[in-house]
Amino acid sequence: MSRQVFGVGVRKFLGIRPMTEAEEYRRRAWRCLTLARLAVNAEARAKIVDMAEIWMRFAQRAEQQTPVVQQQQQIQPKKKAN
Repeated sequence: MSRQVFGVGVRKFLGIRPMTEAEEYRRRAWRCLTLARLAVNAEARAKIVDMAEIWMRFAQRAEQQTPVVQQQQQIQPKKKAN
């Protein structure tokens, strides 16, 4: 359930667009790298960095599979003067 501001969703009100799949994967990779900095030993750090690399590969694949969408501007007919 999304929160409402002035009768619209918060994200829409703030002009925030939903994350793409690739952006979400990159965000997860970044979180892994942040956690890796806090790891107490080298083995744990290496495993977390490996997970970040996997998330980045997912992001790259998601971008390759996402078709490029082009917007076309429609010409609006001119209004006739009265």
